[in-house]
Amino acid sequence: MNVHEYQGKEILRKYGVATPRGIPCFSVDEAEGASRKLGGKAWVVKAQIHAGGRGKGGGVKLARSSEEVREHASRILGMTLVTHQTGPEGRLVKRLLVEEGADIRKELYVGMVVDRATQRVTLMASSEGGMDIEEVAASTPDKIYKVAIDPTTGLTDAQADDVARKIGVPEPSVPEARKFMQGLYRAFDECDASLAEINPLILTGDGKVLALDAKLNFDSNALFRHPEIVAMRDLDEEDPAEVEASKFDLSYISLDGNIGCLVNGAGLAMATMDTIKLYGAEPANFLDGRWGHHRKSDRGIQADAQESCGQRHSGQYFRRDHALRHHRRRSDRRGKGSEAQRAVGRAHERDQRRSRQENASGVGTSDHFSRQHG
Repeated sequence: MNVHEYQGKEILRKYGVATPRGIPCFSVDEAEGASRKLGGKAWVVKAQIHAGGRGKGGGVKLARSSEEVREHASRILGMTLVTHQTGPEGRLVKRLLVEEGADIRKELYVGMVVDRATQRVTLMASSEGGMDIEEVAASTPDKIYKVAIDPTTGLTDAQADDVARKIGVPEPSVPEARKFMQGLYRAFDECDASLAEINPLILTGDGKVLALDAKLNFDSNALFRHPEIVAMRDLDEEDPAEVEASKFDLSYISLDGNIGCLVNGAGLAMATMDTIKLYGAEPANFLDGRWGHHRKSDRGIQADAQESCGQRHSGQYFRRDHALRHHRRRSDRRGKGSEAQRAVGRAHERDQRRSRQENASGVGTSDHFSRQHG
């Protein structure tokens, strides 16, 4: 799950990560009013969409008066913003962030991801802020510094200070940079994030270290622990098909191909897409229907069991016996089950029936074993 820049900064501030002051706006009047509330002599009007490259697409503008704020807001709000991350269809801008201007002296990059190779959260930092980190990695990989963080100690002072110095933070600002990176790590860890990217991290004229931008992604499997983050979800920024699939616990991702995939299991889904591409076609989606389907089936059968049998039988027994009887009847009907298979099935049913009767009469499994085997 992604959140907007202003939402990400709201989360980061709770962990001591410094950001410029800003106000989210949903109308031109709110944007103009925000500039007056913030005060100052300059403001930045930013489109709020779940994509990078907004500045290059015309979605970030500097204003030096409230009238300019209004002018930029009226132009950006409601526009279809096209960036290298939105695709040619672009994204409709429905939200803005009006933020106070900053005295930028240097732009840096700081990010955190989960490194599967080390199985640890990894801090990445570079002196080349304001650029795509992929471009920096390709052209000047020596300017990217990485630190694998031990979960038992967190990001230590020594590690943070070392990274700060390597990316060019002046010595007087190193303590602020340390506080910034350690706060970012705590936010990443405690909020179950999968990505935290600050690009750019800026040094101001008075030595402050600020997150001028913020991108946070969260592990959807851990969102049940964070209802306050779930409340930030913007469905307008998500694919309608993916939103609909999420209502049924389906793992669904839209792709650009023309062959639909309905698959049971993530590994098989990946193999299916690989096979489609191997033969020169393109998959239209990734869909793993296994977990959501099974959870709902279990819940449905559990409810049927309780309604039909009251409290006499547990849902576990009901599901197993019901499935076994159904399988045996189907095998008998189609003539595809051997006599040996049918015999095994009948024996299994007898064992389960006897086990339930003994449990109902208060005879435990160990007592039954003792009687049978001395």
